[in-house]
Amino acid sequence: MAPPRSSGPSTSTRPARRSRTQVDSYHESTSDDDLHAQDRPTVSLRSSSNAQRPSYREPSDNESDDEPAAEPDEDQGEDPERQTNPPASARGSRRSTRHRRPNSIKTTRTRSSNTTGHGMPSIGTKRRPRERPKEKNSLSNKRAKYYSELLDDVSRFIPPWQKLPYHILFEILLQATYPAPNEKWEARSDMARWLVNLACLCREFQEPALAALYYCPPLFPSYKCHALVKLLSTPRDSRLINYAGKIKELHVDVDVLRFKSGPILGYFDLAQLIQKIPQVHAVRLYHQDDFILGHQPADIPQSKWIYSENLFEVMDSTGVRLRAWDWNSRFLNLTDLLPFMDKQHRRPAFQKLKEVKLLHLGDRNHKDTFDNEDALAVSLNALPDLERLELVECTLPTDRLLLQLPSTIHSLTITNCDRIFSASIDAFLKSHGGRLRELNLNHNRHLDLLWMGGLASHCPILEKLKFDGNIYDASPHNDTLPHFDSLMETDVAPTWPHTLREIEMTCLRKLDSDCADIFLTSLVKAATHLCALRRLSISMILDMSWRDRASFRDAWVPDIIQTFQHGDLVPRSPEPCPFPESYDATSSKRQSARIAQIVDKQDADVNSSLDSPGRGGQMRGLGMCDEVFIRIDNQRPSETQFNENDFLDSEASGDDDWDGEDYEAGNGYAW
Repeated sequence: MAPPRSSGPSTSTRPARRSRTQVDSYHESTSDDDLHAQDRPTVSLRSSSNAQRPSYREPSDNESDDEPAAEPDEDQGEDPERQTNPPASARGSRRSTRHRRPNSIKTTRTRSSNTTGHGMPSIGTKRRPRERPKEKNSLSNKRAKYYSELLDDVSRFIPPWQKLPYHILFEILLQATYPAPNEKWEARSDMARWLVNLACLCREFQEPALAALYYCPPLFPSYKCHALVKLLSTPRDSRLINYAGKIKELHVDVDVLRFKSGPILGYFDLAQLIQKIPQVHAVRLYHQDDFILGHQPADIPQSKWIYSENLFEVMDSTGVRLRAWDWNSRFLNLTDLLPFMDKQHRRPAFQKLKEVKLLHLGDRNHKDTFDNEDALAVSLNALPDLERLELVECTLPTDRLLLQLPSTIHSLTITNCDRIFSASIDAFLKSHGGRLRELNLNHNRHLDLLWMGGLASHCPILEKLKFDGNIYDASPHNDTLPHFDSLMETDVAPTWPHTLREIEMTCLRKLDSDCADIFLTSLVKAATHLCALRRLSISMILDMSWRDRASFRDAWVPDIIQTFQHGDLVPRSPEPCPFPESYDATSSKRQSARIAQIVDKQDADVNSSLDSPGRGGQMRGLGMCDEVFIRIDNQRPSETQFNENDFLDSEASGDDDWDGEDYEAGNGYAW
């Protein structure tokens, strides 16, 4: 049974409101003045979150005399107004003055004076709230610093973009936002949003930005395709901009055509869209798995979407004249695709076709016959203006097909085709190389470099040459090794056409030191005639000891760079060695006498005269290449090579987020 409540008069001018949960305390006071009932402290029966727990800590001897004078008024309950619930205004005023301590009170406390023996805070010590630096402020500071630096860079010189002609602005925006072959939907949506915001920026940007957006509109998800058809179906007089005339290309993922857009919209019909855009000249139908290399035609499942005859009939009726088209064996079986392809190539819509891409053409039962090659050659020869042909993961083509290709072809790309050999390429170059301007040979496991012996004589106007020795294989056995013994032979030296503008030879492996020396020597000797060369990229993988490889690299890399790099001839000066004298480069074990002789000879050649011939008889320092890249190592071949710069932190060194104050981990006080 609780003791009766005290009914004595209160010392406050306003009677204190007491809660029913307040009961008289059995605190035994040490003075006679505390025996009055009206001054007797009370204990709250509320939850511990609203009332402080009592402390049983005995006062220590090392406490100052000033602290007990200030703390009992706040914590020990001698003021009845503080123990009974004071009004809100009084609570607010006391809360605002609670942390105002006299100058004599110490602001730095030890753990023993703030907590009890069990680690609990005492009643007599009010812990200040921990003042941590806010993350939001630090992020805002980072953004402010980034934008200030950006504005500093931009404010130096801002070109008058809005004064550029329409066709220049359009080309800039189109090159910046043209969809990549394997671009994700999210990235394409961001590009579209950026172009819309740019079109709303000013009147001069509106027309070129919208033209770049609708040049190849993003067709995903499917309900946006229906919205585009609805927009194009509106009368021309009701629209300020002719959107139909701006659409030139369509990159369509077949998944958009396979799924419904709800019960009302239904399936999206590509023929309805093509019927509204008669000026479209490129249509590419693809599957997301087409960009994953290493699959054989026998391992590729058939798609549920197939080519329809209605699509091509609509092209003829609308007056579409295509320039680029892709044929994929995923959308129709090879036995049905070849006669279907020949029929469509004779339509008026395909008679102006200049670029054809063939994907996964091959028999699923590994029974590719000569009849199929002849049928494919006949369908390709039905295109009178064909200039660019690309074969991707096709097991059907052999030298028989290459010899029957149209003579109008200017560019040939062969990617991961298992039945292409060096003899096939050499025979094709002899018959069709006179008009060839671009040759790309990538990821073909049976193809070496023996065909380069007659490249200069067979292809006199070749401008771009690319060879990639990386091998991709998605089968379980993962065969990524080339199927030849040596990439080159010592009795066959490569030749280089004088009209070359770009040379990219990547992942050249299965090379010994003699073959590598022959390859680079032939390139240096032809440097005097490669006046149009602007880009050179060579990557070699030499399987030899690291000492020999380092010697080979030190002998050739400076020579290649000095020969082809554009710029004035600057003689090399010896740089001080960063190592101690005992590890000097001239006395190091890594440097042999042969390398020292080669380096001395190179220095003598550079410092002699501009007219003195170099290793191959060319004029030193007269290269015209804007980009020269050469790599000689023994790393495992991969699509992307990483270096130390790829693993560095993007944030600048130092602690930019520090606000000048340090905080104690326990109490949050400033040191």
